[in-house]
Amino acid sequence: MKLALSLLSLTRANPPETPPGKVFADAYQQVGEYLHENWPVFKDFVDNLNTSFLEPVWDFCHDELEIDYDISLEQESFIGCGVAFAAYYGDFHLSFPYWGDFFDAMWEKADWDHNGAVDWDEWRYTEAVLAAIYSQVTFGYSDSNHDDVLDMMEFGIFFEQQSRLLEEISPDPAQTMNNLWLESQLDDDSETLNKRETALFWIHYWNLLINES
Repeated sequence: MKLALSLLSLTRANPPETPPGKVFADAYQQVGEYLHENWPVFKDFVDNLNTSFLEPVWDFCHDELEIDYDISLEQESFIGCGVAFAAYYGDFHLSFPYWGDFFDAMWEKADWDHNGAVDWDEWRYTEAVLAAIYSQVTFGYSDSNHDDVLDMMEFGIFFEQQSRLLEEISPDPAQTMNNLWLESQLDDDSETLNKRETALFWIHYWNLLINES
């Protein structure tokens, strides 16, 4: 599918032997299986997130499409949201230019009630699912000891990829990344990120691009 073929490597140097498309396809399947078996847990996680975390991308899409924030996104608008994000922020990560394809592939899952539009509640879960997939892919590339948490050294793989472009929107990229790390903590262990926290990191990172660039 488009999603499986589109996600590119998370790191410039020494990419893993597993092709990026397979890593994403595996992550997509794993997240789907998790949601099937643990939907109440995932729903509770999303429902307890500060709604302000999920508003920036929603608002960005509506601004770019020139529609009011309370209007649901029909299929064309939903895909247009991904295309707009790709156009603005494609240089900030190797996978971002493919967000139009991502949103196209996610449409049927996003429109859960099949009424032809994605409303705010559906959006919240959809963005969280996308972040969960990104989290799973991040772990596929970075969790070198397979302990289901990322320490600072492992996360450095991701940081190496991001730091150059962060210089365009931050005078201190290292501090910016550290702030995102701390903002994503959901427990008392600030030395690592688990998969939920990594998903939250991605959400914060997308928001940073929208708010600062």
